[in-house]
Amino acid sequence: MTDRGRQICLQERTMNEDFLDNFVYVFEMVLIMEQWLKQPSFQAEELQDHGRLFEAFAVYIENVGQICQREGMGSNLPKNHLMLHVPQYVHQWGPPSGWDGSNMERGHKKGVKQPSKLTQRRQDVFIPQLATRYSESRLIQRMLEVANLSKSLWNQENQENRNQMPGVDQHKSKCGGSWFTLGLDGSKETPGVKWKINQGRQCHIQGVIDLVYDHIVTNMSTNSSSRAIRGFTEFKADVNGVRQIFRAHPSYRSRSRQQRDVWYDWALFDLEAQGFGEYFLPGQILMFIEVPYLQDQVDLHGVKIKQNQPHAVVRLFQEKPTADFRAAKINTETTQETDYSLLVEFGRTNDFLHIVPCSCISEPVIVIPNLLMIQPKVPPKGSKKKRKAKTWKRKLPH
Repeated sequence: MTDRGRQICLQERTMNEDFLDNFVYVFEMVLIMEQWLKQPSFQAEELQDHGRLFEAFAVYIENVGQICQREGMGSNLPKNHLMLHVPQYVHQWGPPSGWDGSNMERGHKKGVKQPSKLTQRRQDVFIPQLATRYSESRLIQRMLEVANLSKSLWNQENQENRNQMPGVDQHKSKCGGSWFTLGLDGSKETPGVKWKINQGRQCHIQGVIDLVYDHIVTNMSTNSSSRAIRGFTEFKADVNGVRQIFRAHPSYRSRSRQQRDVWYDWALFDLEAQGFGEYFLPGQILMFIEVPYLQDQVDLHGVKIKQNQPHAVVRLFQEKPTADFRAAKINTETTQETDYSLLVEFGRTNDFLHIVPCSCISEPVIVIPNLLMIQPKVPPKGSKKKRKAKTWKRKLPH
């Protein structure tokens, strides 16, 4: 919770420190439980002690019920009781990701909703027509795959052939979104950005544009026809086998000239090869650019820029985040210290920007700015009548 959030809860509302700490504990416990249930596999030692696993779920339900108290039946609900059966289900059927019903519900979008739009939508013939339309669509799709005429298969084969062609940059297949050109504006003689589509919408921060122009554009080869580079707003990276999209867009899906719909993602950057240590540094992505061939090697704040590769303009943390921003709680019974949070870490961002290769992006991360407390207003001295009299004296002519 930010400083301003704590000020609202403690000073402007009727909450106390224990109340806030309990809810921080519950939120983190729920997130940890959800992440545990999403695991694709479990270690054998985790499941061998059946009683310990059952006890952990019992503690989870008890803590949630005591802190998040409800009226009526309280926590005596079927959904809470079913959590006690999860250890047994895991022993019988394996990880919940293998028997979760949400994947089947997701299949209704293609298996039910789309065929239903091809029926007459009459109650007496809806079910037979739905089954017929679904069977026809599956049969057509199957024949297209057998004949190697599927659109998805054709795109995959075409992409493989394209990647094998000489001179094709493998990094460009990960770049997408809205494209723009960064260079010198002829009318104003200042660095600027020109969108490929919807040219009138909001552009990037001018300080970011000046940084890229001073260190990249001015260092381009003299053989280039125009001193300008291309930029994009989306970069696709594989994170633990899952395709993840990182965005840096000043006006995402907006044509407005006003500053709105801003989308600047945060990510963890692996800068061990750049000499920043073995830990990952969080950073906010403010722009994606394609760095061309440069005349000289550019080293900006300790990060070497790689030629002919996509890069990101990033505001990095000063150092590795730590968990010592909030004071630890001391248990009066056991005299042991408990960390304020098991998941949240704190840090400060640099006052300058880096240009980092996109290959250093490791995984997404959630970063929340700490909103500072608002200082209370000091009431004016004196009674209300005296202040009003002084005001009238100022208005009277001399």
